[in-house]
Formats: sequence, structure tokens, C-alpha cells
Amino acid sequence: MLPYTVTSFIWYFVKPYRYWFFAVIGLSLIWATNEALFAYYIKWIVDELTALHGNKGAISLLAIKPLVFIFVSWTLMDIAMRVQGFVMRGGDAEVSCAYP
Repeated sequence: MLPYTVTSFIWYFVKPYRYWFFAVIGLSLIWATNEALFAYYIKWIVDELTALHGNKGAISLLAIKPLVFIFVSWTLMDIAMRVQGFVMRGGDAEVSCAYP
């Protein structure tokens, strides 16, 4: 017999796949956090560059930290999306590349 409450009804169907389910939820949260922070990283670069007041020699030093954060978060997002695709396919051994 199926459960009557909403949460127990959902849990009834999720329970056999709970590890996969929570993995997909967690990876989706990583993706959403990265997307939210990307605009902040761009703002950070713009703020650093506008504070220079013509000192072109310091551009590379000030912009390197936000660029490293962008690279790391982009890499983590790409890994998370690939793992999420692997998990959503049910853990197939064959993992395809996201890009041609």
C-alpha cells in the first residue's frame, strides 16, 4: 500500500535510489552556487581594475586572484556536471564527453 503523506510518498520511491538521489541534489547545489558566484567574480575583477587609476603594471597582479577563482569554480562545475550525468544514467561504465 502506498503512503498517504507527501514526504513519505516521495521517500517510498526515492529510498531504493537514495544515494544517487542525494548525489544529484548535491551536485545541482554545487552548480547553482557556481552560477551565483560567477557574477560576483566578474564584479570583483571590475572593481579591482577600476581601482588602478591608470597603473597598468598592476593589472595582472590584481586580476589574477579572481581569475583563479573563476577557473577553479568552472572546473569544479564541469566535473560536477559530468558526475551528475553519470549518476543520472544509473552509473553506466561508459562516460561520454560533454564536448565533441
